[in-house]
Amino acid sequence: GYILAAYSDSFGNNTTDLWILKLDPDGNVTWEKTYGTNTTSIIRSIQQTSDEGYIVAGRTQLSPEDNPDAWVLKLDSIGDVSWQKVYGGDSFDGANSIQQTSDNGYIMVVYTSSFGVRASDLWILKLENDGDISWQKTYGGDGDDYPVSVQQTSDEGFIVGGWTTSFNSEGRDCWVLKLDTTGTLSWHKRYGGDLLDEAHCAQQTTDGGYIITGDTVSVGTSSTDYWVLKVDDNGEIPNCPLMHTGTAITTITSVTPQETTATVLTTSATITSSPITYQDTLVSPEVSCCYATDDDDCDNILNATDNCPNNPNGPILGTCIQGNTRKVCMRNENCGDGG
Repeated sequence: GYILAAYSDSFGNNTTDLWILKLDPDGNVTWEKTYGTNTTSIIRSIQQTSDEGYIVAGRTQLSPEDNPDAWVLKLDSIGDVSWQKVYGGDSFDGANSIQQTSDNGYIMVVYTSSFGVRASDLWILKLENDGDISWQKTYGGDGDDYPVSVQQTSDEGFIVGGWTTSFNSEGRDCWVLKLDTTGTLSWHKRYGGDLLDEAHCAQQTTDGGYIITGDTVSVGTSSTDYWVLKVDDNGEIPNCPLMHTGTAITTITSVTPQETTATVLTTSATITSSPITYQDTLVSPEVSCCYATDDDDCDNILNATDNCPNNPNGPILGTCIQGNTRKVCMRNENCGDGG
Protein backbone atom coordinates (compact mmCIF):
# COMPACT_ATOMS: atom_id res chain seq x y z
CA GLY A 1 0.00 0.00 0.00
CA TYR A 2 0.94 3.64 0.36
CA ILE A 3 1.15 6.37 2.98
CA LEU A 4 0.05 9.84 1.91
CA ALA A 5 0.84 13.00 3.88
CA ALA A 6 -0.70 16.40 3.25
CA TYR A 7 -1.97 19.41 5.11
CA SER A 8 -5.63 20.26 5.05
CA ASP A 9 -8.02 23.12 5.68
CA SER A 10 -11.00 20.88 4.91
CA PHE A 11 -10.72 18.59 7.94
CA GLY A 12 -9.44 18.84 11.49
CA ASN A 13 -9.54 21.64 14.05
CA ASN A 14 -10.79 24.48 11.81
CA THR A 15 -7.15 25.37 11.16
CA THR A 16 -4.55 23.97 8.79
CA ASP A 17 -3.73 20.48 10.10
CA LEU A 18 -1.58 17.55 9.12
CA TRP A 19 -3.64 14.99 7.17
CA ILE A 20 -2.35 11.43 6.77
CA LEU A 21 -4.04 8.71 4.75
CA LYS A 22 -3.09 5.05 4.52
CA LEU A 23 -4.01 3.64 1.13
CA ASP A 24 -4.23 0.06 -0.10
CA PRO A 25 -2.50 -1.00 -3.36
CA ASP A 26 -5.52 0.21 -5.37
CA GLY A 27 -5.59 3.66 -3.75
CA ASN A 28 -8.56 2.93 -1.46
CA VAL A 29 -8.35 4.47 2.01
CA THR A 30 -7.50 2.10 4.86
CA TRP A 31 -7.46 4.85 7.48
CA GLU A 32 -7.24 8.63 7.49
CA LYS A 33 -6.62 11.09 10.32
CA THR A 34 -5.76 14.73 10.97
CA TYR A 35 -3.27 15.92 13.56
CA GLY A 36 -3.30 19.52 14.71
CA THR A 37 -3.25 22.15 17.38
CA ASN A 38 -5.30 25.33 17.50
CA THR A 39 -2.87 26.94 15.04
CA THR A 40 -1.44 26.21 11.59
CA SER A 41 0.46 22.92 11.23
CA ILE A 42 2.40 21.96 8.10
CA ILE A 43 3.81 18.54 7.18
CA ARG A 44 7.02 18.18 5.15
CA SER A 45 8.21 14.59 5.57
CA ILE A 46 6.94 11.10 6.35
CA GLN A 47 8.67 7.72 6.33
CA GLN A 48 7.64 4.23 7.37
CA THR A 49 9.72 2.97 10.28
CA SER A 50 11.08 -0.49 11.07
CA ASP A 51 8.19 -1.21 13.46
CA GLU A 52 5.65 -0.66 10.63
CA GLY A 53 4.73 2.73 12.08
CA TYR A 54 5.62 6.17 10.71
CA ILE A 55 7.81 9.14 11.57
CA VAL A 56 6.39 12.52 10.59
CA ALA A 57 8.03 15.96 10.58
CA GLY A 58 6.92 19.49 9.81
CA ARG A 59 6.11 22.55 11.89
CA THR A 60 3.47 23.89 14.22
CA GLN A 61 2.85 26.72 16.68
CA LEU A 62 2.20 26.03 20.36
CA SER A 63 -0.04 29.12 20.44
CA PRO A 64 -1.13 31.75 17.90
CA GLU A 65 1.36 34.19 19.42
CA ASP A 66 4.34 31.87 19.03
CA ASN A 67 6.63 31.46 16.03
CA PRO A 68 6.56 28.03 14.38
CA ASP A 69 8.67 25.19 15.80
CA ALA A 70 9.84 21.95 14.20
CA TRP A 71 7.29 19.27 15.03
CA VAL A 72 7.86 15.49 15.07
CA LEU A 73 5.22 12.80 15.60
CA LYS A 74 5.80 9.07 15.90
CA LEU A 75 2.75 7.09 14.79
CA ASP A 76 1.98 3.40 15.06
CA SER A 77 0.77 1.28 12.16
CA ILE A 78 -2.83 2.56 12.42
CA GLY A 79 -1.94 6.23 12.85
CA ASP A 80 -2.23 6.54 16.63
CA VAL A 81 0.35 8.84 18.21
CA SER A 82 3.14 7.13 20.15
CA TRP A 83 4.92 10.40 20.98
CA GLN A 84 5.07 13.97 19.69
CA LYS A 85 7.52 16.79 20.38
CA VAL A 86 8.47 20.27 19.18
CA TYR A 87 11.98 21.62 18.77
CA GLY A 88 12.65 25.33 18.43
CA GLY A 89 13.73 28.69 19.74
CA ASP A 90 12.40 32.26 19.72
CA SER A 91 12.08 32.61 15.95
CA PHE A 92 10.99 30.49 12.96
CA ASP A 93 12.00 26.80 12.91
CA GLY A 94 10.58 24.24 10.50
CA ALA A 95 11.55 20.62 9.82
CA ASN A 96 11.91 19.72 6.15
CA SER A 97 13.05 16.08 6.25
CA ILE A 98 13.37 13.24 8.75
CA GLN A 99 14.72 9.71 8.28
CA GLN A 100 15.09 6.73 10.57
CA THR A 101 18.73 5.79 11.23
CA SER A 102 20.44 2.43 11.66
CA ASP A 103 20.32 2.73 15.48
CA ASN A 104 16.51 3.14 15.34
CA GLY A 105 16.84 6.82 16.09
CA TYR A 106 16.21 9.63 13.61
CA ILE A 107 18.07 12.34 11.72
CA MET A 108 16.17 15.59 11.05
CA VAL A 109 17.05 18.71 9.08
CA VAL A 110 15.43 21.99 10.08
CA TYR A 111 15.39 25.48 8.63
CA THR A 112 16.10 27.79 11.58
CA SER A 113 16.05 31.51 12.25
CA SER A 114 16.47 30.96 15.99
CA PHE A 115 20.04 29.66 16.01
CA GLY A 116 23.25 29.95 14.02
CA VAL A 117 25.26 32.83 12.65
CA ARG A 118 22.85 34.63 10.32
CA ALA A 119 19.18 35.12 9.49
CA SER A 120 18.71 31.46 8.55
CA ASP A 121 20.89 28.37 8.91
CA LEU A 122 20.70 24.62 8.54
CA TRP A 123 19.86 22.99 11.87
CA ILE A 124 20.46 19.26 12.13
CA LEU A 125 19.30 17.17 15.07
CA LYS A 126 20.10 13.54 15.78
CA LEU A 127 17.24 12.08 17.80
CA GLU A 128 16.98 8.96 19.90
CA ASN A 129 14.16 6.47 19.43
CA ASP A 130 11.90 8.42 21.82
CA GLY A 131 12.60 11.82 20.26
CA ASP A 132 15.14 12.99 22.83
CA ILE A 133 18.18 14.72 21.32
CA SER A 134 21.53 12.94 20.92
CA TRP A 135 23.23 15.96 19.31
CA GLN A 136 22.21 19.19 17.59
CA LYS A 137 24.21 21.63 15.45
CA THR A 138 23.72 24.48 13.00
CA TYR A 139 25.67 24.98 9.80
CA GLY A 140 25.86 28.22 7.86
CA GLY A 141 27.75 31.17 6.49
CA ASP A 142 27.27 34.87 5.94
CA GLY A 143 24.03 34.52 3.99
CA ASP A 144 20.85 32.46 4.06
CA ASP A 145 21.16 28.67 4.19
CA TYR A 146 18.28 26.25 3.73
CA PRO A 147 18.15 22.42 4.07
CA VAL A 148 15.80 20.24 2.04
CA SER A 149 16.88 16.59 2.35
CA VAL A 150 18.95 14.26 4.54
CA GLN A 151 20.02 10.61 4.20
CA GLN A 152 22.22 8.34 6.29
CA THR A 153 25.24 7.11 4.34
CA SER A 154 27.02 3.76 4.31
CA ASP A 155 29.66 5.01 6.78
CA GLU A 156 26.90 5.89 9.30
CA GLY A 157 27.32 9.58 8.51
CA PHE A 158 24.87 11.80 6.65
CA ILE A 159 24.49 13.62 3.34
CA VAL A 160 22.44 16.84 3.35
CA GLY A 161 21.13 18.79 0.38
CA GLY A 162 19.72 22.30 0.14
CA TRP A 163 20.74 25.76 -1.00
CA THR A 164 22.83 28.71 0.18
CA THR A 165 23.55 32.36 -0.52
CA SER A 166 26.68 32.24 1.65
CA PHE A 167 30.34 31.75 0.71
CA ASN A 168 30.51 34.44 -1.99
CA SER A 169 27.62 32.93 -3.92
CA GLU A 170 26.69 35.19 -6.81
CA GLY A 171 23.08 34.06 -6.59
CA ARG A 172 21.63 31.04 -4.82
CA ASP A 173 23.67 27.85 -5.12
CA CYS A 174 22.98 24.16 -4.54
CA TRP A 175 24.63 23.23 -1.26
CA VAL A 176 25.59 19.69 -0.24
CA LEU A 177 27.18 18.77 3.10
CA LYS A 178 28.74 15.49 4.21
CA LEU A 179 28.70 14.90 7.98
CA ASP A 180 30.17 12.13 10.11
CA THR A 181 28.23 10.20 12.76
CA THR A 182 28.49 13.03 15.31
CA GLY A 183 27.59 15.83 12.91
CA THR A 184 31.16 16.98 12.34
CA LEU A 185 31.53 18.46 8.86
CA SER A 186 33.56 16.22 6.54
CA TRP A 187 33.15 18.44 3.46
CA HIS A 188 30.68 20.77 1.83
CA LYS A 189 30.40 21.96 -1.75
CA ARG A 190 28.40 24.52 -3.69
CA TYR A 191 27.22 23.97 -7.27
CA GLY A 192 25.86 26.74 -9.44
CA GLY A 193 26.29 29.81 -11.57
CA ASP A 194 25.36 33.44 -11.06
CA LEU A 195 21.57 32.95 -10.78
CA LEU A 196 19.30 30.65 -8.76
CA ASP A 197 20.28 27.00 -8.27
CA GLU A 198 18.85 24.66 -5.62
CA ALA A 199 19.36 21.07 -4.51
CA HIS A 200 16.13 19.28 -3.62
CA CYS A 201 17.56 15.85 -2.87
CA ALA A 202 21.00 14.28 -2.36
CA GLN A 203 21.32 10.49 -2.23
CA GLN A 204 24.29 8.17 -1.99
CA THR A 205 24.91 5.88 -4.98
CA THR A 206 26.29 2.36 -5.11
CA ASP A 207 29.76 3.58 -6.16
CA GLY A 208 30.08 5.65 -2.97
CA GLY A 209 29.38 8.94 -4.74
CA TYR A 210 26.20 10.96 -4.70
CA ILE A 211 23.39 11.94 -7.06
CA ILE A 212 21.94 15.41 -6.60
CA THR A 213 18.68 16.63 -8.09
CA GLY A 214 17.37 20.16 -8.08
CA ASP A 215 16.64 23.05 -10.37
CA THR A 216 18.72 25.71 -12.06
CA VAL A 217 18.35 29.04 -13.79
CA SER A 218 22.11 29.51 -14.27
CA VAL A 219 22.58 26.76 -16.87
CA GLY A 220 20.29 25.20 -19.43
CA THR A 221 17.49 27.22 -20.98
CA SER A 222 16.66 30.78 -20.01
CA SER A 223 13.97 29.56 -17.59
CA THR A 224 14.08 27.15 -14.65
CA ASP A 225 15.28 23.65 -15.59
CA TYR A 226 15.64 20.40 -13.71
CA TRP A 227 19.27 19.82 -12.81
CA VAL A 228 20.96 16.49 -12.08
CA LEU A 229 24.56 16.27 -10.86
CA LYS A 230 26.65 13.15 -10.24
CA VAL A 231 29.55 13.76 -7.86
CA ASP A 232 32.22 11.50 -6.37
CA ASP A 233 32.61 10.54 -2.71
CA ASN A 234 34.19 13.94 -1.95
CA GLY A 235 31.51 15.90 -3.76
CA GLU A 236 33.85 16.60 -6.66
CA ILE A 237 33.09 17.07 -10.35
CA PRO A 238 36.67 17.31 -11.69
CA ASN A 239 37.44 20.48 -13.64
CA CYS A 240 33.82 21.58 -13.66
CA PRO A 241 33.59 25.38 -13.27
CA LEU A 242 30.15 25.07 -11.65
CA MET A 243 31.58 23.58 -8.42
CA HIS A 244 32.73 25.84 -5.58
CA THR A 245 34.02 25.54 -2.01
CA GLY A 246 33.78 27.68 1.12
CA THR A 247 34.11 27.63 4.88
CA ALA A 248 30.96 26.86 6.83
CA ILE A 249 30.53 27.79 10.49
CA THR A 250 29.24 25.04 12.78
CA THR A 251 27.62 25.93 16.10
CA ILE A 252 26.30 23.67 18.86
CA THR A 253 22.77 24.39 20.07
CA SER A 254 21.13 23.35 23.33
CA VAL A 255 17.41 23.01 22.75
CA THR A 256 15.26 20.83 25.00
CA PRO A 257 12.28 19.33 23.14
CA GLN A 258 8.81 20.05 24.49
CA GLU A 259 5.94 17.61 24.62
CA THR A 260 2.89 18.53 22.53
CA THR A 261 -0.71 17.35 22.58
CA ALA A 262 -2.06 17.26 19.07
CA THR A 263 -5.75 16.63 18.61
CA VAL A 264 -6.22 13.54 16.45
CA LEU A 265 -9.43 13.29 14.45
CA THR A 266 -10.69 10.62 12.07
CA THR A 267 -11.73 12.04 8.71
CA SER A 268 -13.96 10.72 5.95
CA ALA A 269 -12.79 12.14 2.67
CA THR A 270 -14.65 11.39 -0.53
CA ILE A 271 -12.31 9.58 -2.91
CA THR A 272 -12.82 10.49 -6.57
CA SER A 273 -11.03 8.92 -9.52
CA SER A 274 -9.25 11.62 -11.48
CA PRO A 275 -9.35 11.39 -15.30
CA ILE A 276 -5.80 12.60 -15.84
CA THR A 277 -4.55 12.85 -19.40
CA TYR A 278 -0.86 12.10 -19.68
CA GLN A 279 1.50 12.72 -22.54
CA ASP A 280 5.00 11.62 -23.38
CA THR A 281 7.54 14.43 -23.31
CA LEU A 282 10.46 15.02 -25.61
CA VAL A 283 13.01 16.58 -23.30
CA SER A 284 16.52 17.02 -24.64
CA PRO A 285 18.97 17.05 -21.72
CA GLU A 286 21.73 19.65 -21.96
CA VAL A 287 25.10 18.76 -20.49
CA SER A 288 26.64 21.29 -18.12
CA CYS A 289 29.87 19.37 -17.45
CA CYS A 290 30.41 16.02 -19.16
CA TYR A 291 33.16 13.45 -19.34
CA ALA A 292 34.84 11.84 -22.33
CA THR A 293 37.04 8.76 -22.14
CA ASP A 294 39.44 9.79 -24.91
CA ASP A 295 40.03 12.39 -27.60
CA ASP A 296 37.78 10.66 -30.13
CA ASP A 297 34.96 10.44 -27.62
CA CYS A 298 35.40 14.10 -26.76
CA ASP A 299 35.31 15.07 -30.44
CA ASN A 300 32.11 13.07 -30.88
CA ILE A 301 30.49 14.87 -27.95
CA LEU A 302 31.64 18.26 -29.18
CA ASN A 303 30.30 17.63 -32.68
CA ALA A 304 27.05 15.97 -31.62
CA THR A 305 25.30 19.24 -30.82
CA ASP A 306 25.76 22.44 -32.77
CA ASN A 307 23.17 24.91 -31.55
CA CYS A 308 25.44 27.92 -32.10
CA PRO A 309 26.87 27.51 -35.58
CA ASN A 310 27.71 31.21 -35.88
CA ASN A 311 29.35 31.44 -32.47
CA PRO A 312 33.13 31.81 -32.87
CA ASN A 313 33.59 29.80 -29.68
CA GLY A 314 32.11 26.74 -31.35
CA PRO A 315 29.28 24.41 -30.34
CA ILE A 316 27.43 24.14 -27.06
CA LEU A 317 30.19 22.08 -25.37
CA GLY A 318 33.60 23.66 -24.95
CA THR A 319 37.04 22.33 -25.63
CA CYS A 320 38.42 19.13 -24.15
CA ILE A 321 40.49 19.80 -21.04
CA GLN A 322 42.86 17.28 -19.51
CA GLY A 323 41.41 15.92 -16.28
CA ASN A 324 43.00 13.63 -13.72
CA THR A 325 42.34 10.40 -15.59
CA ARG A 326 39.81 11.39 -18.23
CA LYS A 327 39.08 14.22 -20.60
CA VAL A 328 36.45 16.72 -19.51
CA CYS A 329 34.25 18.57 -21.98
CA MET A 330 32.87 21.69 -20.35
CA ARG A 331 29.85 23.66 -21.44
CA ASN A 332 30.56 26.77 -23.47
CA GLU A 333 28.85 29.52 -21.46
CA ASN A 334 29.12 31.93 -24.40
CA CYS A 335 26.64 29.83 -26.35
CA GLY A 336 23.65 31.82 -27.54
CA ASP A 337 19.96 30.87 -27.63
CA GLY A 338 20.72 27.18 -27.95
CA GLY A 339 22.82 26.98 -24.75
